[in-house]
Amino acid sequence: MAGGNKKKKQQRGKSRKNGNSSSGGKKPAPSLEDVLTQAESAMEMSDIDMAMKLFGYATQLLRSRIHGDDAGNGSEQDLCTLANVLGKMGELKASCGDVEGARNDFLDAIELLGNQQEATDMMQGDDGECNISTAQNSESKAGLYLYLGQLSTGTEALTALRIGV
Repeated sequence: MAGGNKKKKQQRGKSRKNGNSSSGGKKPAPSLEDVLTQAESAMEMSDIDMAMKLFGYATQLLRSRIHGDDAGNGSEQDLCTLANVLGKMGELKASCGDVEGARNDFLDAIELLGNQQEATDMMQGDDGECNISTAQNSESKAGLYLYLGQLSTGTEALTALRIGV
């Protein structure tokens, strides 16, 4: 009997190695929140390569959500999250010396926040119920313009810094 048990264990081991385990196969894709948490953690630990990969993956997820939305512009939350992710990618690229890549990410984020501002303005009632959202949006945009000003030269830098302030 001991020989029979040994054969069964070997067969189970082979089926697991071949991917035929009883658990079912593919792992579910990680949630966007998990990816962003891991990316933030990698950024804090100065693991720039991992942070860039994770933020890049989050960007792909968010862009597919936005472009897949029936409204055509995506949800306000997805737009805001994508703008934040692009801002963080811009920071990472700037720290690695990829000035042009950083500028592009900052400009894309500013454009998204501009679109979000327009959506917020359209949704805002006369009572000013979206004031917190508008203030956060303006603060994020200001920070992006300040980053952009630091990466620019001449009048372009002055313009970006003035808008940021």
